[in-house]
Amino acid sequence: MKFIADKEINLNEVDSLQTKKYVKTLKNIIENSDSKYTIGLFGEWGTGKSSIVKTVQEELEIEKPKDIKFIVYDAWKYSGDSFRRMFIKTLSD
Repeated sequence: MKFIADKEINLNEVDSLQTKKYVKTLKNIIENSDSKYTIGLFGEWGTGKSSIVKTVQEELEIEKPKDIKFIVYDAWKYSGDSFRRMFIKTLSD
């Protein structure tokens, strides 16, 4: 029996769900927008959201843009804690 690991992947290496196109679009928006903003990705479990985020983050970190800060908040990890407290702690870290 073969199992699939429940973790994000770099879509530059494997793109089984063909979601790399979302990485390109998201990266283009981040790099070319004149205003500051917050981006949220929404979708069902297993649709590749975490892999999209991981791939965009890795690509942006390689290019080292000076004015882009990348913060990932894992809502599942802190589901038993106060959202506000853990979100602010994540930002400060």
